[in-house]
Amino acid sequence: MRGTAMLGLVALAVFALPLGAQTIDKANIDEDALARRVMAETVVGVGAPPNDLCVNAIPIAVPSLTAGTTIGAGDDAPGFCGTTANSPSVWYTVVGTGNTITVTTCEDFGGGADYDTKASVYCDNCGFTCVGGNDDSCPSSALHSTFSFCSAPSTTYDVMVHGFGGQSGNFDLNVFDDGNPCMPTVQCTPIPVELQSIGIQ
Repeated sequence: MRGTAMLGLVALAVFALPLGAQTIDKANIDEDALARRVMAETVVGVGAPPNDLCVNAIPIAVPSLTAGTTIGAGDDAPGFCGTTANSPSVWYTVVGTGNTITVTTCEDFGGGADYDTKASVYCDNCGFTCVGGNDDSCPSSALHSTFSFCSAPSTTYDVMVHGFGGQSGNFDLNVFDDGNPCMPTVQCTPIPVELQSIGIQ
């Protein structure tokens, strides 16, 4: 994410940076030659999203539409799961319904994104048992992602939204249940009964 604030002949370029003292460029602009003289200026950057790590995943409902971003996030990917993982990522959790659940950033299915996304699903409470994932699978876009999986009732699934080739950006993650019962092929640990009773996942 970047922007430019114009003050007379001085432009201040702002970038998304990790928290802490960082530098950005203040350019002295010659309007005729468009020449820039760069000076350093200290600013405080943009921090990582709160769900940057799997252990801080944000619970979301089924169904739900969630706006999110991977800008400023680290690469918390545990490894290949349906697709390679080597880009900034953020995490969400959904609880299985016993039906097929779809997670998508495709506009065709109610999602969206301003960059090339990927989606991967794991289980076992950040134990990273791979359920599966997808890079590009949208009827109208070769850049966005859809993954459907058979969910087990009362089982928590970790949903990682990430990108292709180091990309990051903003997205709308749509999650929905098709209403059709199914039999999971990946065995995951269900939420303990004593934790379900007090609403802890």
